[in-house]
Amino acid sequence: MQNPSRKKTARSPRFPNIPLKRAQKQLATLADQFGLNFQNVPAIRIFGALGFEVSPGDSGSRVAGSGRANKVLAAHRAYGLLEVTLVRDEQGRKRRLVTLTRRGRKLATLDPQGEKSSLRFLRRAALEPLVFRRVWHRNAPNLTEDELAEALATRGRFTEQGARRAAKVYFANLRFARLDDPDFRKSGDAIAMPAASPDTNQPKNDRTQPPPQLRSVPPSRQEVVAKGPQRLHIPLGESGSAVIPAGLSDEEFQRLMQTLRLWKPALVA
Repeated sequence: MQNPSRKKTARSPRFPNIPLKRAQKQLATLADQFGLNFQNVPAIRIFGALGFEVSPGDSGSRVAGSGRANKVLAAHRAYGLLEVTLVRDEQGRKRRLVTLTRRGRKLATLDPQGEKSSLRFLRRAALEPLVFRRVWHRNAPNLTEDELAEALATRGRFTEQGARRAAKVYFANLRFARLDDPDFRKSGDAIAMPAASPDTNQPKNDRTQPPPQLRSVPPSRQEVVAKGPQRLHIPLGESGSAVIPAGLSDEEFQRLMQTLRLWKPALVA
């Protein structure tokens, strides 16, 4: 039974806690140690390579400052740079295995000042987190960092500390990936960016979600009716034609079918 006197800790929606620029430098470090195609590397080794102190324990190795280490790993997942798979070892203990994604391989060797295609990879990574994607699609470059922090705290369900941190990271990414470039917003690359999501929380499963793909959504029945002919003329021989309005209800449609059965002998091709 839950203790009624125990207060629930306020939490912000999930967002990458480190800027993309720092994540890219960390990727280069991991690529130097494990190669550009590393797969299923234990998370404990990833933490060690990134400079976190790892010490052996009775139930496996432990990381000093595991909270900070987990936030770093979560940030790489949020940017779509690393993929994490949860497995169990022979003793039944949970272990996380880390794999470098295609985007991660690109960013590990990418020159931010290089070719245009490199900048596109940066922009896709910067807009991969759902929270940052929503901010960008709502034209937040017109806001200052303080104004964005205030908006996240008042309307985005963020704590004050979380809102300040999220705004700081977002604006660092904005400058690094040059998301505030007016030409970029008008370009086809901007249109190809993943669309904004109504949900500000990251998925809770153990594998990084692939970037959303733009799809053509079939129009609804109401949209088809609104855009199509407003009435249908059915020829009825010498008697003229029957006029059937668009947008019939189910009951009206059934009555129409009964009427057509009565007129069946008079219908012409």
